[in-house]
Amino acid sequence: MHLVYSAYPMDFGLYRFYETVYRGVRGSPFFVGFGYHFSNYQDIVDTRADQGEETPYTVYHPGYPRHTRASGLSANVLYETRDNTINATRGLHWDASLRGYPEVLGSDSNWQALLSDLRVYPHVPGDGRNVLALWNTMWFTFGHAPYLDLPAIGWDTYGRGGRGYIQGRIRGRNQIYTEAEYRVTLSRSGLWGMVGFASVMATTGAAGSAFEQADPGGGVGLRVKFNKRTATNLAIDLAWGEGQPGRFFFGMQEVF
Repeated sequence: MHLVYSAYPMDFGLYRFYETVYRGVRGSPFFVGFGYHFSNYQDIVDTRADQGEETPYTVYHPGYPRHTRASGLSANVLYETRDNTINATRGLHWDASLRGYPEVLGSDSNWQALLSDLRVYPHVPGDGRNVLALWNTMWFTFGHAPYLDLPAIGWDTYGRGGRGYIQGRIRGRNQIYTEAEYRVTLSRSGLWGMVGFASVMATTGAAGSAFEQADPGGGVGLRVKFNKRTATNLAIDLAWGEGQPGRFFFGMQEVF
């Protein structure tokens, strides 16, 4: 399988159910959890394959299946000290998950995934109001995962990564993603703010291969305080990716 840099349009119906239950570890910011993860892709249409081309999907899945399913259990560890999950200004978040998708639970094949999500929020300068937010995700798969369940840009847990890229534009067996965002308060009341951000991702191709080309992204954004009590911001971002035109992204909270 090769990294997906060209456009290979696909249509599908997706039914997904993810649920994790955590229990706190007394006297610490750690939580441990158990989860169930189900994704069902149906009516898969690979446009270029239908036109007679060989595509990453048909190379990875000989026979061009129109339906794939993953059903599995997970063991999870969470460390949480952020002051606000919507718009953190300090603290640390780390969420790690080891997932197994056995055929006995309904998966198409036996495979596993290891995910890590780390976020930290130092103040720069240390006594100022501005925040340097740092985010790193690592996503590895083992075995023959369904193509649409492989690590892909914009397919993180909440679909927030990879501003500047179309969701799913870059896909491989393993992926590491890192982003830094500098958040500046422009007005004393906190009504207005702005951000500058940059990211880079590295993805593997065929199983056992090394991480290949690094794909950068970045942009700038405007912040307008929508709810002062919860620190919710209206976010308007203009972002670019490697070989991608600038695109606007809108949200009602910070990306991470």
